[in-house]
Amino acid sequence: MNKVVSIKTKGARCSVVLDSGEVFEWFTDIILKYKVSASMSLDDELLRSIVSENNLMQAKRDLYAYTSYSPRTRQQVIDKIKTKGYGEEVIDGVVAFLTEFGLLDDRKFAISYINTKLKTKSPSKLKLKMELIAKGISKNIAEEALSATYPHELSPEIVLKAAQKKYRMIQNKPKEKHKTMIINYLRGQGFDWSDISKALEELEIQ
Repeated sequence: MNKVVSIKTKGARCSVVLDSGEVFEWFTDIILKYKVSASMSLDDELLRSIVSENNLMQAKRDLYAYTSYSPRTRQQVIDKIKTKGYGEEVIDGVVAFLTEFGLLDDRKFAISYINTKLKTKSPSKLKLKMELIAKGISKNIAEEALSATYPHELSPEIVLKAAQKKYRMIQNKPKEKHKTMIINYLRGQGFDWSDISKALEELEIQ
């Protein structure tokens, strides 16, 4: 048995000292729910239940702030939970909690990510797909989001924009190297050769 020696309130939490010398910081809501009081004896099973529920409550608060600050993927949330030292038992509870509040939606994240990138850069469909997968988005969701969002009809324009940007960056390089450098850059970005060829024609690079 674990006997409660003292309980001191600290804002939304209470500092609970056991006769074993262990000190816990439990939310007041947990204290009230389990009716924890000084001199109360807690068996091992009850202690584990209180600790587990308190950890889940803390994790929900931590991850709520994490996902409210900036959109996150499900995998990013799971990774964050693990880095904070929480056990596997809180993952499902936190993911369900954030999903319920609309803060965790991989498809919504993917679409927002694609739109943001298209506004600031000229990424290829393949590059976006790889970036999304790297962030923990499943291949199927990434492809679905790209199919719904990526402007296929504007693909040649996106490639041309990327080529023009690269062209401006290499103006001080030998002219005979321009074509190779642009091709290598665009291929590295994941663009199709048909669109690359059109971009070279538009730039009149031989």
